Amino acid sequence: VKIAFIQSDKTIKFRTALLLKKFHPPFNDWLACAISGQLWTEVKSFDILLDEKHPDYLYSGLKYPGIIRLGYVTTISGNFIEGSIGRISKATIKKLQVNLAEYLIRK
Repeated sequence: VKIAFIQSDKTIKFRTALLLKKFHPPFNDWLACAISGQLWTEVKSFDILLDEKHPDYLYSGLKYPGIIRLGYVTTISGNFIEGSIGRISKATIKKLQVNLAEYLIRK
């Protein structure tokens, strides 16, 4: 999907993103993380690199390799989501969710 992210300079930029998890009903909110083409931003063993070697790359809809950045998350209303550009496997989404959860509970 493409969603609006607030940048560090307070501007808004539409970025490719991955929907990680829908929040509890009755709310229609999603936790989403940005996908960046800046490959140098990858945090090893935390983020996931989607490139030609990754099994999800072909179906991701990305035109170029990208980093799924768990350090760049936002919450967005489902009312502002206008469809997808591709697919990511349940296994990859689960890996991202586990990475984020483990980071959040780490002391």
